[in-house]
Amino acid sequence: MRTRSRLPHTSRLAGALRRLGLLHCRTRLPILVLALAIALSMLQRLALLAIYRERFAQDSWLSIARGFATGLRFDLVVGGMLVVPLLPIVFLAPSWLTERRHFKRAVAALAGGLLGLLALLLAIDVFFFGEFGERLDHKVWSYATGTGNEYIRQVIFEQFPVIPALAALAITTVGLSALVVRFGFDDRSNRGPAWHALVWPVVLSGLIFLAIRGTTSSHAINTGPAYFGADSSVTQLALNGVFTLREALADLSNDIDPSSMYELLPDDEVDRRVRDLVLTAEDQPIADPVNPLHRRTRAARPARDLNVVLVVLEGMHWSYLGHLGGRAGLMPNLDALAANGVHAQYAFAVGGRTQRGMSGIVASFPDLPIASVTTRNETAGTFLTLPGLLKQRGYQTLFIYGGPAHRDHRQTFLGSNGVDRFVVEDALPVRTLRTSLGWNDRDLFRSAIEVLNDLPGDRPFFALMLTLTFHRPYEFPGSHLLASPPGSEERQLAAVRFCDAAIGEFIAAARQHEWFDRTIFVFVADHMGGILQEPRGPAMNRIPLIFYGPGIEGLEPRKVEGVHSQMDLAPTVMGLLGGSYEHTFFGRDLLRDGNRPAYALTVEPAGELFLYREPDAVTIVPPMFGAPLTQRFDPESGRTREIESAPIERVHDAVALLQLAHRLFHDLRYNVTAAERAPGAARIAATVR
Repeated sequence: MRTRSRLPHTSRLAGALRRLGLLHCRTRLPILVLALAIALSMLQRLALLAIYRERFAQDSWLSIARGFATGLRFDLVVGGMLVVPLLPIVFLAPSWLTERRHFKRAVAALAGGLLGLLALLLAIDVFFFGEFGERLDHKVWSYATGTGNEYIRQVIFEQFPVIPALAALAITTVGLSALVVRFGFDDRSNRGPAWHALVWPVVLSGLIFLAIRGTTSSHAINTGPAYFGADSSVTQLALNGVFTLREALADLSNDIDPSSMYELLPDDEVDRRVRDLVLTAEDQPIADPVNPLHRRTRAARPARDLNVVLVVLEGMHWSYLGHLGGRAGLMPNLDALAANGVHAQYAFAVGGRTQRGMSGIVASFPDLPIASVTTRNETAGTFLTLPGLLKQRGYQTLFIYGGPAHRDHRQTFLGSNGVDRFVVEDALPVRTLRTSLGWNDRDLFRSAIEVLNDLPGDRPFFALMLTLTFHRPYEFPGSHLLASPPGSEERQLAAVRFCDAAIGEFIAAARQHEWFDRTIFVFVADHMGGILQEPRGPAMNRIPLIFYGPGIEGLEPRKVEGVHSQMDLAPTVMGLLGGSYEHTFFGRDLLRDGNRPAYALTVEPAGELFLYREPDAVTIVPPMFGAPLTQRFDPESGRTREIESAPIERVHDAVALLQLAHRLFHDLRYNVTAAERAPGAARIAATVR
């Protein structure tokens, strides 16, 4: 009886909608496609919750529900964009044409194809979230178009279910097209007064336009509304991967005006705040109207010509190292070097990719949103770097790497800013197994011994090395014998052990040569990575930073407490080498009163700023004028303890650092000699040997 009682009401409602012209295909079909697009996006969020549920374990259901509600705004933007190609077709088609079978099938095929494309991007976004903890963003364009990234295609086809996914999506597309044919057209509703054809297209176009803008304010919606809490996983849950990909595409100019992302400060306040954060009693400021960090620093010891070997460890953040409270016994050789050298207990990376890590490690620069400065043409020959300073002191400067020199723009950035020689790829003297990325880490370290032995002994050397085994697809000698699939925890941890063993062999071999006693060895990770980076969040930006040199004054074994950064590496090396030097580094010598309060800044490509002043707390400044927060966490587990509003002074410090970095980059004044050069004079002086 209840079912019968509702039928007349349903019939009357349908009749009313038909008389108003709202069941005509010009209105019902766009609304149907918009609804399906939103449904696909919401289903994808449910899939993210189910597949990666451990990442949301600390989040309340209220916070997750708010993520879904906020996400509807982004879904409307994406759905509106998807509907736009259909509007002129259904708006302009005469009624007799809309009743033709071929017309219905053609329009349904287009709608199904658009929805299928959305489903494809959302499926890719699921895997992208699993790998990076973020929605589709600038990394897509960087990996797709960056030189030296050809291995990515192989990794995708080897480690992800590409063919089954495409087959499922093809079936999904056909099914969606059938839904559109079935529910997007009703011949009984395709007649009506002329005003229907005039009014509803205008009204619907306005509503779609509003959906795409996402707001009635003067500026269109951006990612800001998603930053309503401190947990980055819920922020990413709220976002829509297609929306963030569109935003990244819009930012392909490689730069963005900071005033569009943050509340900026006056230049004099910026200069004062950054000087207070960076300068120490040992610094003698040099009058510079553009760069407040221009200074001369006098080390605690006379100049000495020690060699420097700087090893950048791919993806190995604190969770892999026992001396930092991570998994004990996983990297015994690196832990032993930390115990017998100097290590920073709480050092943080400047970003989440190698190219961003190089900015902090090599240049002591905090990097910028969107594209890393190390990949931008403006830095060619104009940037201050550690090898550039050492070259002025007469050092031989080398980059040793198992992959191609041009990957991530490294040859241009390093070669034009102080590195004279590249020993890369097939130039390595020891080559036993080439992986998808290049020659494995054992070949790298064995080659380094031969290369360093062959250098002329009349000048000290600086050798920058970059590992690659601990990176997808995690290939190394014997990896094919493992029963576990590529990307599994067993495969990843085996890659970590392999790299650590190669490091142990490298140090043991170096001890046999006379240059060992005159060499400072530095080990630092570029960013977080791998299976042990859970739970995702700012705490996982913590990395190892080890200085090792038995018998070298200043490197007596000890642990340095307090917050430090990759940006402190270059000033610390210069402090160990002694003498005085002119520079503009954002970092400080952590061995000189290293336990006093310092800072670290992590800059995400989308513009999120993480400022660390204590080992267990981070100030989070979202882009697009989101609400800043302070997140307190357990340094030994990375889990969040407390979330509170951020002190305005900390927010201003983070923004000031970003503002100054942006200004110095664009004024070409992140180099004490840059003002003397014409911008077009920059050139690559390096050769690949």
